[in-house]
Amino acid sequence: MKAAARASYRAACLFGLAALPGLLSPRAAAQSVPEAGGDYQDHYIAGGQLPPDISLGDYTSSDPGQLARALRVDGVLSTLSEQGPGAAPRVHEDGVLLDAQWDTAAYGAWSALGGARLSGADLRAGAAGTARTSFTLRERGMPFDDGWQSDNGLGDLNSPLIAVARAQPRFLLVSSPFQGLMTEWRGPSQLQIVAGGGEPGVFQGLAVPGFQTLGGSTATFGAAFSPAPQWTLGAQAITSRDVNLDLGLLDGGAVNAIPSLFSSTTGYMTAAWQQGSTHAQFNLVDGSINGSNSNVGAWLDASTRQGFFTHSGGLFYIEPNLAWGSQLMASDIEGGYYRMNYQSRRWLFDAGVDEALSVSGKGTNVTFLTGDTRYQLTHDAGVGGAANLSLSS
Repeated sequence: MKAAARASYRAACLFGLAALPGLLSPRAAAQSVPEAGGDYQDHYIAGGQLPPDISLGDYTSSDPGQLARALRVDGVLSTLSEQGPGAAPRVHEDGVLLDAQWDTAAYGAWSALGGARLSGADLRAGAAGTARTSFTLRERGMPFDDGWQSDNGLGDLNSPLIAVARAQPRFLLVSSPFQGLMTEWRGPSQLQIVAGGGEPGVFQGLAVPGFQTLGGSTATFGAAFSPAPQWTLGAQAITSRDVNLDLGLLDGGAVNAIPSLFSSTTGYMTAAWQQGSTHAQFNLVDGSINGSNSNVGAWLDASTRQGFFTHSGGLFYIEPNLAWGSQLMASDIEGGYYRMNYQSRRWLFDAGVDEALSVSGKGTNVTFLTGDTRYQLTHDAGVGGAANLSLSS
């Protein structure tokens, strides 16, 4: 055992010398190897006098088996001001912030995040649109039988989205903020089920967060699974009813005399295929806003990597007036794009072209060309440049 320990120690020393050339002289390297016949002993860097690592917080438990706990309460006094034409009045955001995390052995990891604004008579949005509090309670990774896990949330949240819908390189389904409940379940065959609902709203505040509800309601449900190792299929629906968007767009307390109630219903389906470094995904949406005729959208994205090169491209056709919950999504656009990327240890090169046309003919047609390159001169310095060209009609 002693001979094996000495051999392992010598291998570790040689590996360190290979990874950090020039830091140790041959004489110093020879001195770092124990003499033959000596017992192996642990050695501390700088004699064990290094300061403690506080990158994960000011307190680290000396017991590695102890579950993590954290509680932080901050008091905030702030003055926010703007300068220049049209600058808003000076704003005071004073309040209290709460941040807590705790792990459990059988119920997953929990966290709580909240804020309470104590002052704010001069807030930008005025009394009708002032959000003074925000609170969110989350649980992640609660284990169940047969490999199931769940994530859950209560309070001021963003609408949940199936994982395959979040992997979008070109068009995004933007989460709709709401005050309510959400849940996500994950099981065998990468099965995922998401659901949530509540009252739509908007997050406000800079120094102290607040959540302003907008009235109405929203609800969503979706699921995804992998019928084969290369395939993932998913579908999700979301609806919002009678959302007063004016409450989120107040300016100095001025409220529109006729509130604009917003309603939408949207369905989404997707199919993704992955084989090695090649990926392709097809997406389809169908929805309406405020009872209008149903509109559709579809887009296809694909990418592949070959050595130092990555090629990606796609086609899209999305009709006007589409939304995801209470958030408008990209619409009235059709065209395609292609991008090529080269990356080695020192060189980085990227070039692409986007062609976007208006489906209705009422929007702008744009051709966008982009390119950039970079060369890494040394470990700490590089040189490069970028150029973009936009042609509109």
